[in-house]
Amino acid sequence: KPVLGQLHHLARYSQLLLVVTGPQGSGKTLLRQALVASTNKQSVQSVVVSARGAGDATGVLHQVAQALNVAKPEIGAILAQVVQLALTGQEVYLLVDDAEQLDESALEALMALAAGAPEGRPHVFLFGESSLIAQLDQLSLEEERFHVIELQPYTEEETREYLDQRLEGAGRGIELFTANQISDIHESSDGWPGTINQVARDAMIEAMIASRSAVKRPSMGFNMPKKHVLAISAVVVVAVAAAWLMPGRSKAPTTGAP
Repeated sequence: KPVLGQLHHLARYSQLLLVVTGPQGSGKTLLRQALVASTNKQSVQSVVVSARGAGDATGVLHQVAQALNVAKPEIGAILAQVVQLALTGQEVYLLVDDAEQLDESALEALMALAAGAPEGRPHVFLFGESSLIAQLDQLSLEEERFHVIELQPYTEEETREYLDQRLEGAGRGIELFTANQISDIHESSDGWPGTINQVARDAMIEAMIASRSAVKRPSMGFNMPKKHVLAISAVVVVAVAAAWLMPGRSKAPTTGAP
């Protein structure tokens, strides 16, 4: 999906706060990880903020100030540091997870940061559920201060590509699933990445259980007990399933920056 490229484009040319919304499991965190991973580390400093447990202005500004080595967690001090970084050729990407948990004071602070100073401004990205839009509308009144990108579920082909990338990260290939299984995974998950992960993992475990009644002794020069073959099969599937869920493995399908 071209959402990642769209975010890079908007960060370059838009002066608005950028908002990515979608239901739980829609791939917001996946997209945020891909955005950070695809930025040029030499010219962009990415600051990731979590709204969980720190959803007010004090909590958010403290996280941002700490990440940027700013002594005072205040909007003016943070913007001054952003301007100093801009003078050295560095931009600041400020990315907020679980943004629907931000209160009014935090949203106002982030809008002030996004507005920036004449000499420089951070690019602010909010990742949250759709309820976030109503909160921002109340603060923005009729002024256009943010741009919304609403995530859409994957098509079946995108689901296949996503599975292929996740399996590659776990050291396996898409051949682990048949075409019918991929179709079933897509249908059961409605194309949402978080549910795709769960349905695919369940399918791998079910395949392991089914193999218990189908595994035969290998026709080698020695006889391996059936329980050993089953144990090895279980280890392989569990290892793939575990690697599947490891943080940092997530990739968004076909989302290269322009």
